[in-house]
Amino acid sequence: LKVVLKQLELLNSVKRRFVALVQQCSWRCGQGSGALRDFRWQCFSECLAAELRSRQDAELDSGLRFDACVPSYFLLGKRLHTPCFPVTCSGLRLGHAAWRSLCDALGSLGSVDGTAKRRNRYTALRMSPEDLQETWQKIRHVYSSVWSAAGQSRKRLAAQLSALERDFVKRSNARSPALELPRRNKEDAEQKICRLLQRWSKRSGSKF
Repeated sequence: LKVVLKQLELLNSVKRRFVALVQQCSWRCGQGSGALRDFRWQCFSECLAAELRSRQDAELDSGLRFDACVPSYFLLGKRLHTPCFPVTCSGLRLGHAAWRSLCDALGSLGSVDGTAKRRNRYTALRMSPEDLQETWQKIRHVYSSVWSAAGQSRKRLAAQLSALERDFVKRSNARSPALELPRRNKEDAEQKICRLLQRWSKRSGSKF
């Protein structure tokens, strides 16, 4: 329990350092989501290293691991996570590579001249079923490669991919009613207008 409390204290300190550094130096990251992403990772690494150096406690180093997540709500309704990596120089390097692979896979979708478009939960409404399926297959391939490289067993990876496939199908099925709603609303509005015109024509004796 003592070690756990120490690790929790360390993580909270890293968070405070990170927030302060990002607020102080965010102007240096330049424009574009890629530049901001790399800047935030650099801040995270620097804050973590600085906090560990300031404490110099071997107990804190043991058992500390991290993962990174990538927003993919428009496709799966949830975030995609990298495997967990140890808080070491090699672990940070591998974690960054895994995280960047997922970011690049999502960032390349719908990009124009190398610049990725912003995505949100409504992005899928602008995509055809074929484009959605193609997008999911690309992400699935990269996700599988990232977790395989981290040593995940085939059985567990297959279970993860099956769960994500269900999320994708569920998200895709929920997309259909949302697409139908604007069309139904338009049809309802046209019908109301026709009924009003008919009522007016009966009163005025005109025909439409």
